[in-house]
Amino acid sequence: MASARGVRYEGYDPHPGGVHRMAVDAVAAGSLVLDVGCAVGHVGEELKRKGCRVVGVEPDGHAAARARGRLDEVVESSAQRFHREELLGSFDAILLLDVIEHTPEPAVVLNNLMKYLNENGFFLISVPNIAHWSTRLMLFRGDFTYENYGIMDNSHLRFFTLQSLLELLGGSGLGVEEIKYSFWPGSRDYRRGPLGILRRLGLLVPLVKKLGPRWPGLLSYQFLVKAVVSGPR
Repeated sequence: MASARGVRYEGYDPHPGGVHRMAVDAVAAGSLVLDVGCAVGHVGEELKRKGCRVVGVEPDGHAAARARGRLDEVVESSAQRFHREELLGSFDAILLLDVIEHTPEPAVVLNNLMKYLNENGFFLISVPNIAHWSTRLMLFRGDFTYENYGIMDNSHLRFFTLQSLLELLGGSGLGVEEIKYSFWPGSRDYRRGPLGILRRLGLLVPLVKKLGPRWPGLLSYQFLVKAVVSGPR
């Protein structure tokens, strides 16, 4: 994860269809959670309201310092280099929310972290969908422009479709238990042209909710996957 991420993505999105809310809802109250790429700790703070104990991992020193005021413990480290011997086999859930696309070797990150899950533990991993209609349209125009945030964030080192994400997880010894889709109709892509008109009329969200499940590879802004270790650690 690039250090800039800790500055750009420091808020908590409470929208029921957003990755943050879905991830928080997927973790049982009272769980021990490792929040990798915790930024300033807002997602972990929501988990603590459920009685969870949250350990954060964050490479950006400024963001890590702010997260310490919200979480039980924060380790200033990259995801691939994180190591705490006393925490091996401890965690009920490990969160990697919009993190692995910022890493040069996502498989190394997963292989490093899976040993910290307990016997019944699971990963919650989210990534932006490079095959979203907005990026397909951009490529149709012959464009590939990086931006300050979103799918085309200029700190992304890897890009994922749902298929390539599933291949990464399977190749890393993880089995997928559940896939959720975030359509995020509040993004700026839905504020322009005819879609902007639908949004202002209050018709956009119902339309996206209806069509999204039919074409998740086209309409999903992000994927959230729950995965467990399926082989030896």
